[in-house]
Amino acid sequence: MSTQMAELFPKKMDWNLETLEIKTWGVEMALRPIIRSVTALVAARQKPRKKKGCSKKAAALVMAVEVATANFVERGEMIAAENPEAKDDIITVVGDVRKHGLSLVLTSREFASDPCSSAKRGAMVRSAQELLSAVTRLLILADMLDVHLLMGRVQTTMQDLLFMRQVSTQPQLMEGMRRLEKSVAHLSQHAGKRQKELKDPLMRDNLAAARAVLIKQSPMLLTSSNVHVRYPDLAKARQNRDIIHRQICTAVETIGDIAMGKHSTDQPSPGGGEALICLLSDMRDCLQNNPDCLSDQNSKQNIKTKLGQIITKAAKFAEKDNTREERKGKILGVCQDLKVLVKDKLEIVDKEITALQKTVSTLNAKIVFLQRLLKKTIADQVSDTFIDSLEPVNEMLASARKGNKKDLLKTCKLLEKQMKHFANLAEMICDMTDNEEGNKMIQLSFHQLKELKSKLENAIEVFSQIPDSKAAQENVNMFKKSWVDQVKIFMDAVDDIISVNYFLNVVENHVLEDVKSCCNSMENQEMTQLARYSRAIYQRCGRLCDVVSADLDRYEQGLYTDKVTETVRILRQELMPIFSKRVSETIKDAESQKEIDENEFIDSCRLVYDGVRDVRHAYLSNRDHEETDNEIEETSEAKSETPPKETTTIKEAVSQIKTEDIRAELNADSPVYWVAIWSNPQVRNLLSSADLGGSQVEGFQQEKEKLDIEVSKWEDSNNDIVVLAKHMCGILTDMTDFIKGRGKIKTTSDVIDAAKKISEAGKKLDLLARKIADRCPESSSKNDLLAYLGRITLYCHQLNITSKVKADVHNVSGELIVSGLDSATSLIQAARNLMNAVVLT
Repeated sequence: MSTQMAELFPKKMDWNLETLEIKTWGVEMALRPIIRSVTALVAARQKPRKKKGCSKKAAALVMAVEVATANFVERGEMIAAENPEAKDDIITVVGDVRKHGLSLVLTSREFASDPCSSAKRGAMVRSAQELLSAVTRLLILADMLDVHLLMGRVQTTMQDLLFMRQVSTQPQLMEGMRRLEKSVAHLSQHAGKRQKELKDPLMRDNLAAARAVLIKQSPMLLTSSNVHVRYPDLAKARQNRDIIHRQICTAVETIGDIAMGKHSTDQPSPGGGEALICLLSDMRDCLQNNPDCLSDQNSKQNIKTKLGQIITKAAKFAEKDNTREERKGKILGVCQDLKVLVKDKLEIVDKEITALQKTVSTLNAKIVFLQRLLKKTIADQVSDTFIDSLEPVNEMLASARKGNKKDLLKTCKLLEKQMKHFANLAEMICDMTDNEEGNKMIQLSFHQLKELKSKLENAIEVFSQIPDSKAAQENVNMFKKSWVDQVKIFMDAVDDIISVNYFLNVVENHVLEDVKSCCNSMENQEMTQLARYSRAIYQRCGRLCDVVSADLDRYEQGLYTDKVTETVRILRQELMPIFSKRVSETIKDAESQKEIDENEFIDSCRLVYDGVRDVRHAYLSNRDHEETDNEIEETSEAKSETPPKETTTIKEAVSQIKTEDIRAELNADSPVYWVAIWSNPQVRNLLSSADLGGSQVEGFQQEKEKLDIEVSKWEDSNNDIVVLAKHMCGILTDMTDFIKGRGKIKTTSDVIDAAKKISEAGKKLDLLARKIADRCPESSSKNDLLAYLGRITLYCHQLNITSKVKADVHNVSGELIVSGLDSATSLIQAARNLMNAVVLT
């Protein structure tokens, strides 16, 4: 027996089954069939129902035990033949299995023939215990052989790593690279099999982490060793090689320790005190569930202590470098309000009993508002931090390629700043979520990113010293690729844990800010700023699409997911390319001193922003009432004091607009309607469906969705009514897009033509449905159908009359004329009524 096998198989092994610990699923799963058979056999009734004859069930169980024993013996002999170094031990245990299995079969048959005999039952139980003991020894021995094979791979990899550290020539390096690639591949494969077998979750995670280090670090070790062999005088090249070599060695040792059972399985103790989210949740629960909490002295002292911790942590969040000034001011303002409450109200609350309820309510509102601000602050940072995330590395590489050390030092500060933002983001997210698994992934991915940063800087510095070296170029490209991949892993870990609702809201606001900046840059002919802001818009939209698409994987496929997926597809595949093309054309025209089509550029910006809003609205359309109510509660400190919003028509809304503001922003020859809506926020807010309460536009969208749901239930291959309904639904979709300023319909005249088409389709549908009604016998269903068809006839006639009103929005002497817009909404109202009738039919 080899020395390593002697370590695995000591001469005196502890076979006490009461203290034996099974560490792999393979051993446990292999034991289950025979344990089940033996247990069923032993648990047979001591007093059977039939006094005479043999139990057929017992005979079947005896046969099952016999077959299972024979399988163990056969497999054990095969393992012995494959492993000569442990053959004697395996053969001995296999012999015990065979002997005790035969003994159990004989005693079981005797017991089955006389189930009332206590002596025969006791003999069978003893034989079963001996067989289980022998089978367990065989399985654990086989598991030890698996460990032996894995340890062999560990030793081979360690020897190859030692060889790689000692290489000094190019031929030695090539030989070492070949050997290391082969040994690492084999070790990772065997460690992966062991990882699946382990029962302890912490050991599985540690083994997976060690395998990840092997896979990620090995290519970097090869390229850094290549640079070191070619340029042995460069200290940074040697330092990088040594750091990576040490990390891989540690990973290999970890794999060996886990295989031998020496690795610690203690969970690391979390530090940093109680998380802010826990403090906020405890405070809210206390204030909401116990309105009289301030009347108790101990409870009041506890609240003051927790409020102090909340104020300190929230203020620390506000002072982060990447916190926006607007959020910073609001957070600090709430913290100051809480300080005043603690100092003034809580000290005198005992004397002012009548003010107790009001103080508790005020505290709760402040805590809720603070929590909402902190979540939006995190969403701000998630939206901002990953914009141009590769810019620092690219700047460093550009400086290194020129060999300019002075510029390289400046660009290194950009990477330091980025890492600081990553650290702040990771800290804030982990402090504002109770998702332990998500926190663990963020901390692990950021730790790996932090370790990679120093190696990336070393590789870039080496490249700056020898920019013409192909080996240095390959080395730095390898480190850059690893950096890009690790940033993506960190970003995915962040996306998995953030609130999608807050993220969508924040991204929409950020896109609006960037779009305004784009328009200002275009007007001022600042093409560099235009390119920067447009790139930010493009990246924000891409991130929004990725986050929403990933979150949809949690839902079952249906109308909701199809609706959201469609809005994401429109934004990503239709609107973003249009915007990118308009930006490129604008920059190109500016460089060639051609006239810039401002209206086209503004329209492309508006389309992108509307696309972002559509994605958010589609995503939020499936939120349940409880979640929506909580969200509404968080948006205001005094919800109950807010008066109900009055319903406003489009004509009334537009009449409130100050035309002087529009004239100041628009030229006389501009297309007044849509440019005004985009350029003037007052116009846009007044015409949005959210501000119009129960307006025609909002109801139109609801009726369209009802028609979509109803039509989707039916096949349209041989059903003329469904074909017509889907045709009408397509026209209504175009009318919906007109409301949002995009699609095939561009003017009010186009709306009128679309209304005529819907009216014609409605008439055809009415004729087809009446033919069906004529063939039906007299019944209540027929009467209902005829009544609904009467509605269709009425609304088709109404559409024909309304469509005769032809007008458009225009600018006369600086005043906004809205007759065309009002007639368009009249058509939309009539179309909504017709849709409702079609759905009922």
